Amino acid sequence: MLSIPRSYLEFIANQNHLTELQKEAFVERLADIELSDLVVAKILNISRERYSSRMTKVYKKFNISSGNTPGKSKLLFFKVLDMYQNAYPSDKQVYEIVNNAIEILVQEIQSKTRALINEKCGFMQILDMSKPIEVEDIFTEVKITKQILSKRRIELSDLVKIVQQRHQTNDLKFNISRLFEGVKFSGLELVENYSKLILLGRPGAGKTTFLKYVAVFANKSEILPGYVPIFISLKDFQNQDHQIDLKEYIENELISCEVNKESFELLLREAKILFLFDGLDEVRKENFNRVIRLIKEISQTYSKNRFIITCRLAASEYKFENFLEAEVCEFTKEQISMFSKNWFATKKSPQKTEKFINRISKDEEISELATNPLLLTLLCMVFEDSEEFPKNQAELYQEGLDVLLRKWDVSRAVERPETYRKLSKNKKEDLLSKIAYATFEKDEGLFKRRTIDYQIREYIYNLPRSISSPEDVELDCNSVLDSMIAQHGLITEVAKDIFSFSHRTFHEYFVSLKIVKTLDPEEQKKVLESLAIHITDYRWQEVFSLVSCMLPNADYLIRLIKHEIDKIVQENKKIDSFLDWLNEKSSSVKSSKSIGNLKAISQVFYFNLVIRKRTIKTQTESEDFILDSELVTTLNVSISMHNTPLKEADTLLKWHKDILSLMRQCIEHNASAELKEELIKLKEKLPSKTVDSREWWAHNGLDWSTRFRNVIIQYRNIGHDWGFVESEIKALKEYYDVNKLLSICLHGDCYVSREVRKEINASTLLPIEKYDDG
Repeated sequence: MLSIPRSYLEFIANQNHLTELQKEAFVERLADIELSDLVVAKILNISRERYSSRMTKVYKKFNISSGNTPGKSKLLFFKVLDMYQNAYPSDKQVYEIVNNAIEILVQEIQSKTRALINEKCGFMQILDMSKPIEVEDIFTEVKITKQILSKRRIELSDLVKIVQQRHQTNDLKFNISRLFEGVKFSGLELVENYSKLILLGRPGAGKTTFLKYVAVFANKSEILPGYVPIFISLKDFQNQDHQIDLKEYIENELISCEVNKESFELLLREAKILFLFDGLDEVRKENFNRVIRLIKEISQTYSKNRFIITCRLAASEYKFENFLEAEVCEFTKEQISMFSKNWFATKKSPQKTEKFINRISKDEEISELATNPLLLTLLCMVFEDSEEFPKNQAELYQEGLDVLLRKWDVSRAVERPETYRKLSKNKKEDLLSKIAYATFEKDEGLFKRRTIDYQIREYIYNLPRSISSPEDVELDCNSVLDSMIAQHGLITEVAKDIFSFSHRTFHEYFVSLKIVKTLDPEEQKKVLESLAIHITDYRWQEVFSLVSCMLPNADYLIRLIKHEIDKIVQENKKIDSFLDWLNEKSSSVKSSKSIGNLKAISQVFYFNLVIRKRTIKTQTESEDFILDSELVTTLNVSISMHNTPLKEADTLLKWHKDILSLMRQCIEHNASAELKEELIKLKEKLPSKTVDSREWWAHNGLDWSTRFRNVIIQYRNIGHDWGFVESEIKALKEYYDVNKLLSICLHGDCYVSREVRKEINASTLLPIEKYDDG
């Protein structure tokens, strides 16, 4: 029970010249502050009205408003408690009473503001959601880094080398921003460890959702217990009367929750307020300096309280003193999985989670978009109804761009700088396409500010406004660039003065859009011919796929791809002979299963078996595949055996055992009596696994391998020594990859005439039936 000693209360009553009746009410009221006024009146054996009359005079003596102010008795209690603490500063009991009193006041104000916090922060409803979702249900723990990428200084050439090294590991779709993320911390952990934070992040990174989560759970003392969270949308605050400062704005909100300004002031003095300022980047230019000044004032005047400010990365030019700047990281695979699980659970469809995760994991482009929480939300919404994404992925990317370029700000009634806002969505896309096309091939998609400057200036120069007011061109260029980087996050600063598209997928999409929007037919043919030059460059593969889906008629592009395939064959007769064999071998394959595209599957299988020296998961589709893979593996191991130095005894012994095992399998899986007889003879010539076989292989290995090769060529038409040099192997792999690209284009949402499809089917040695080389 909170209690100031009665003796001290009587002393204060006498000191303030209270009458005996006022003193009696004063002492009884403050002796147990947890009791209600009605209970105190009963203890005094007087009516509620008479008790109120006495206390009104008491409040007046202590300069406390006696009107209909909520919490008057608490204010009086804390005023006297402050006197008591000053009178006995070293008394531990006084310290405990003060702490308990503050703790109870915090809990009381948390309770009174809970409805307001839940109204402001308890739900999220974005994009085209039909109804809001509870933040608690959808929240996924964010990761934060103290390394602000856009402030890292590095030369463009050095950054390009780092990206190229990453590409050598076959990680072609990684997000460049992740190169320098450094150590990641739990967002909640950082909030607990730092009292002043500025959380920076790209659009849709989850800054507001995180701040709302902190507000809701701090209000319940499940995060930062002992603090009262105050959530302020700076976008909303800026619209208030300019005579009202932040403190007064908050006091007005609290009064609506029956929390008086004196209680707020008390908690400020005791450093028990958690200020949550959301969306500094959403403040209009004309209000920006005023809002900055007010945040600075309140954070310096009440510096012992806690403060968190959220802002988009490129809009964070102002520095707040003693604030730690940290950046919200893109989602990891684990976070994507957790968010998806939470999302589909709220939709009462938990069974869709696994399907969704499996689907995006098979598509690098979609997986890359899913690292952004806003775009991940869009992906979940798209997948929710049909449990699939559009066959034409350009449509999905267009919807994602629509969210970033228009819907996200419109849905939250955010106004952006004037010049950029005047550009229509189509004009913004045209400008981004221009930048994308100019920067795609060079320096791994990285570019300096001056590169964007030039592209914007050239574009703005031809707009009607610039023609009528040429003096505004330079001003407009700077405004557009700053707005473009800050507002939708499609272009991001990955290091000091070095930029890239935030997602490789969007860079590819805008390059494709530039090609497709070339309206002059002859000019478009030239653009497509220029595109065809990049047919074997992995960086352009997705552009080919997107352009084929986005063109009204893709006949010309498909023929260009086919022409590049033919060129590879025409330039090398040995490759031509190999492809003739591949066609012949694939035509001979049989299967006990009913498979409609067996020849196509066979061509993919034997190409991988011979050129890439690996089997693929379609191996079980045919008994021929199983036997031939065992035969070829036996041949390859035997050749390695007689080419390996004798000193590598362990390796040779292992390989010898492998060959014995493979020979048993070949004999077992073989249906031909003649071949089986030959294989048995060859197996009998091998030394047993219990003896040292090194000397035997050194003297007899080449002859045995040659005889084995001749046998499998005779009976299975497999095991030919093609004698390809490195350049021919490379050309064959390019041939395979371009064929695969052609198949992807034709099986996408691509409009191609029957005539061209028939032409391609008749002349392509790796048919266009959809095949799987996984």
